Amino acid sequence: MTMCNLLSNVKDYIQDHSLISPQTVVLIAVSGGADSVSLLHMLYRLRTEWPFTIHVAHLNHNLRANAQKDADFVTQTANALDIPISVGSAQVSELAKKEKRSIEDAARRARRDFLLKLAQKIGASRIALGHTKNDQAETILFRILRGTSLTGLSGIRPIAQELWIRPLLDVSRSQIEAYVAHHNLQFCVDESNTDLKFARNKIRHQLLPLIKNHYAPQIESALTRLGHLAKDDDALLENLCQDAFQKVALYCSNRKIILDVKQIFGYHISLRRRLLKKALFELGISENTVTFQSINRLLDSLDLGQAHIQISADLSAHRINGLLLLVRPAPPFNVPICLQGNTSFPIQNARILATRHAKPNTAPINSNDAYTVFFDADQLPPSLFIREVQPGDRFQPFGFSGRQKINKLLSEHKIPKPLREEIPVLVGDNQILWVLGLRRSNYAPITSKTKHIQQLIFEGGWQRIVTHPELR
Repeated sequence: MTMCNLLSNVKDYIQDHSLISPQTVVLIAVSGGADSVSLLHMLYRLRTEWPFTIHVAHLNHNLRANAQKDADFVTQTANALDIPISVGSAQVSELAKKEKRSIEDAARRARRDFLLKLAQKIGASRIALGHTKNDQAETILFRILRGTSLTGLSGIRPIAQELWIRPLLDVSRSQIEAYVAHHNLQFCVDESNTDLKFARNKIRHQLLPLIKNHYAPQIESALTRLGHLAKDDDALLENLCQDAFQKVALYCSNRKIILDVKQIFGYHISLRRRLLKKALFELGISENTVTFQSINRLLDSLDLGQAHIQISADLSAHRINGLLLLVRPAPPFNVPICLQGNTSFPIQNARILATRHAKPNTAPINSNDAYTVFFDADQLPPSLFIREVQPGDRFQPFGFSGRQKINKLLSEHKIPKPLREEIPVLVGDNQILWVLGLRRSNYAPITSKTKHIQQLIFEGGWQRIVTHPELR
């Protein structure tokens, strides 16, 4: 392949995968190695064909004696091309010890954080990385050895999170070497890439050559092809999972997800696993936490009537009758209520619709719906607010002469314990006027003397779900 054809292929790859659009600001991560220098050189040439802006980024990890020389080299390279550059520095060894991570993981996280902050600062909508076809093959083989899923077999994606792009993912290392030689490009050599204490280097320098020499001469192409096939199959299953999630997720917020267990059992085991993984990802659980073992524990809990599993320090799973609850503790909340209009309280993805009007010349208004209440507006205190249930809370239920503990009311309505802390109550004048979705108090009732009515409607939340008879 000629160098012109290689550049043309890279351009086609970028356009086929919608990696860069006209007017895009692209931040290019340049370590100084042959791959990233070639990436910089190619994008520099391509930007004249359809206009986009490039900015170079380099992070000094301070792991090697000549790390500063690499930073100086990248700076000089960017300056020679008249491209703006930002250089950062991180003490990766200290970060690894502090966060109890491997050097590789600490370096990766430091680099990612640096690039994300810089992209936001300069307004870049794409961050370009220099991964090649060989990196793809090494990644897939590495994941196979660890026992990966179909998603893992897909390997590195051309674009991830609509931000990270890899324009050279269809270019081999030998093609990079030829490109560097043809254009007489200078680059740095990172000696740590040959250090066999790192698993990836063992795969690159020992395992892949062994397979290539004795079993499969085209192993890189075979692994890349496997990645393409797995990616397509994974995309199909992910679409099916997305549709299924809409049916099984009865309630979804960034702290709580409620799943219908009966609906989950209607799907193949492959989709069940994906549904549970998706729910955990929706709650912000990292891929490292969502392991095969953790998903299997959740699957096992589906076969039980009652179960409790701790997923992470602040996330627990509860199998309660027909529901699977994924719960993070609710922080305290206190939301003033607008008595004429709408009040949202994000803690439950819910809102209160409030209206005040004159009492009609009809029989006294009452509601059997615990989600709609009517008060004598002139008897209400001037300010009302919504807060969480607190220990020792009591109120006088409507139609009763005595007082009742709120927790007893929640128990009677079979509200799952992991959710009770989030039940909202309407409070005014140091009294509980309404346990939203369950029961109002005797405070400010509608009587024959009432002149104005305050109506409150509770919309959203999860109370209707957990009190539904079929899900108990």
